[in-house]
Amino acid sequence: MTPIRPNKPANSDIVLTSTRFLPAATAIVTAGVIAVIATSHAQQLPTLERCLNEATTERALNICEMASTGAIGSDVKINEAAIHASEKLRSQSRHKDAIELLTNRPSTAALNLELGNVYFELGDVQSADFHYEIALLAGVPMTDAIRERMLNAAYIYAEELQFSAVKPEAAIDAYTRAIELDPDHMRSHLGRGQAYLTLQQFQLACKDLGRAITLGADWTGYLMRARCHDGLADTEAARSDYEMVLKQYPGHLAAKRALSIP
Repeated sequence: MTPIRPNKPANSDIVLTSTRFLPAATAIVTAGVIAVIATSHAQQLPTLERCLNEATTERALNICEMASTGAIGSDVKINEAAIHASEKLRSQSRHKDAIELLTNRPSTAALNLELGNVYFELGDVQSADFHYEIALLAGVPMTDAIRERMLNAAYIYAEELQFSAVKPEAAIDAYTRAIELDPDHMRSHLGRGQAYLTLQQFQLACKDLGRAITLGADWTGYLMRARCHDGLADTEAARSDYEMVLKQYPGHLAAKRALSIP
């Protein structure tokens, strides 16, 4: 991304030197014309403090982008400016610009955390989870917000694998990651149980679906567990679950057929 730069003076006889930001009252002599560049907000050297404290989003983004090109010194400060510029870009839904700004910079915990946020909001949950993991390994403390995003990323990816890509084995791994982040995540137990059921691993499926039911799954949990019991030839347990399906969904045709109800 090309940083926003101060406008060139309107007078075509004035040629700026290679210095990017001119101090107050700098005299430039070109072709016999003397021009005094007065002190202005746009001509002040960008600093991390100005990047953080600008009141308007556009002005803050301008300064943060300029600062992120290296005008403020250390790599740490340059990265901080880039991260704050990325936050401003995210607020404007300019996620691809944010990725461009953050790419190929020195890898730090904070930078990877911000990349995780960008990719998560963009919908690329695999990349989001990858960068969150790097950030945690680099020392970022696990917060409720990070855990929630990583959990959602793992769950969404698992659902994609199970239903869009039709890869139940890979979906099981993703659901397992979600469950490691939150052992009480009902939807992940339900999803993993369904994946095991697809693979006809009935014991594992029944275990996950039982956990999902304990955590509040609706009739769908009972229906899938009934099919697990059918797979295990446990007729009485299957019948009990089909009856629970009909209690919550009286018109369910498959449950009625399983119970020989017209």
